[in-house]
Amino acid sequence: MEQKLPNISSESLDSEYNQDTYTNEDSRTGFDEKNYLNVRLGKNEKEKELRIRLLPMDLQSGNPFVHICTHSIQVPSEMVETGKKPYKSYMCLDGRKNPLIDHETYGNKCPICEKNHEEFEKFQNETDPIKKEAYKKSSLSFKHKDSVIIRCIERGKEEEGVKFWKFNLKFDNTDPYHQILDLRKQRENESLEATGVKKNILDIYTGRDLIIKITKGNTENQTAVKVTDYGFDMPLSQDENQMRQWIFDTKKWQDVFTTKPYDYLKLVLDGKIPWYDREKKCWVEKQDNTNEKKAKNEEANKQIKQAEEKYAGTSVQAQPVPQVSAPVVTASQAEGDDEDLPF
Repeated sequence: MEQKLPNISSESLDSEYNQDTYTNEDSRTGFDEKNYLNVRLGKNEKEKELRIRLLPMDLQSGNPFVHICTHSIQVPSEMVETGKKPYKSYMCLDGRKNPLIDHETYGNKCPICEKNHEEFEKFQNETDPIKKEAYKKSSLSFKHKDSVIIRCIERGKEEEGVKFWKFNLKFDNTDPYHQILDLRKQRENESLEATGVKKNILDIYTGRDLIIKITKGNTENQTAVKVTDYGFDMPLSQDENQMRQWIFDTKKWQDVFTTKPYDYLKLVLDGKIPWYDREKKCWVEKQDNTNEKKAKNEEANKQIKQAEEKYAGTSVQAQPVPQVSAPVVTASQAEGDDEDLPF
C-alpha cells in the first residue's frame, strides 16, 4: 500500500488560529536564490503578483508554519549590496526563543539579546530625559522579532522546486501569516454555510493556490503584501510522484536560513566585518592585510636568498662549480610552493 502523503490538516490550522495571539506578546545548504520566494520589487517595479501553493512544514501534524525569532540589526555597509540599507536579519541564539535551531552547536547565549538588555538597563537608570529616550530607542532596536517561515511551490517556476519565505509578524495582524489564517477561516465558514461541509483551502488535493500581491509602500524599500486565494480548486500537482518529491524534499528551513555563531554576531554588533580564520578556526575581524602580505613576502624572499647563499657557499668548498646565475624566486612562488624551498 502506497504511503499516504502528509497534508496540511485543518487541526493544525485550527491550532495556529487559536493560539496565534502569542506572537504579539513581549516575550546547511549553499546559497541559492532559487531556494527563496522572491517577494522583492525590482528597481522600476511598483507592484508584482506571485502565485504559490503551500506545502506542509511539519510532516507529522501537517502544519505549514514554523515560528522563529530573529534580530534585524545595522551592519557595515560593505556587507550589503550597493544602494541597499545596511541592515540584515539574523537568527536569535536564545534557546528559549528559538528552540528549533542547533543549540548544541551554537549555544544558548545571544549577543544581540545581551545588547538589548544592556541598553534597557541604561534606560532604567538614566535620569536625563533626552538620554533616557535614546537608550529606550537603542534597546528596542536590538529586540527580537517574531517571524514565520513557510515553504511552497511557485507557480510558473515549478522546475525550481521547493522555496522558502520568511516574514515578520506585525502587531496589527496585517502580515501574510494572519492573512492566510483569516482567509482560510473565512472560506471554511462560507463553505459550511453554503454546503454544510467545512472546506480547507490549503489541502494539497482539494485546496487552492494563494495569490501574493506585493505593492510599493510609502517609504523607500517598504512594501505591502496582500494575500488572496486563486479562484479554482486544484491539487498541488496532477502527478502524485511530483507531489511526493516536493513534500519530502530534503531541504530544511535551517539549511536556507542559516544560523550565525555568537562570535560572528558580536563582531557585526561592534561594526566589524566577520572573517573566518581557518588557522584559528574562529571568526575574527576582517583586516586590510595588504601590508601584512607584503611583509610576509619580503621575509620569505629574504629567507630564500639567505638559504641560496648558504647552499652556494657550501658547494664551492666541496667542489668547484661553474658560475651560474642564481634562480629568481618570486614572492608568489615563495608563498605557494613551500615544498620546493631548499630549507
